[in-house]
Amino acid sequence: MTILKTKSRILSEGKFVGVILSKELHSYLTLHSLAFGESKSNLVRAQMSKWYDSQRELTQSKLIEMISQRANDEWQKVSQFLPLGKFKQELVKDLRKKKLTEGQISIIISSIG
Repeated sequence: MTILKTKSRILSEGKFVGVILSKELHSYLTLHSLAFGESKSNLVRAQMSKWYDSQRELTQSKLIEMISQRANDEWQKVSQFLPLGKFKQELVKDLRKKKLTEGQISIIISSIG
């Protein structure tokens, strides 16, 4: 039986993001959750939403451009001993693991070389 219930909202179109917190932060988050009757998920989601709203000047296009630049920088480091095709294959695998869309991956891959 749960004595101190907390309110939680399930987002039907949401994605799970796991994160490791320090013991101190986790303890405080738990205490705050119980004190206010709000789930830890809702508290973290609210803070992430505030952070997201503060990042609006960094559009998805700008972020993709920055990722493309990082990928090109990495390509320059390994281009002496790794064929471009192999580098792109490995990068595609990495980006798919990170769950980028195929369209985003295509833009990044096409910018390399």
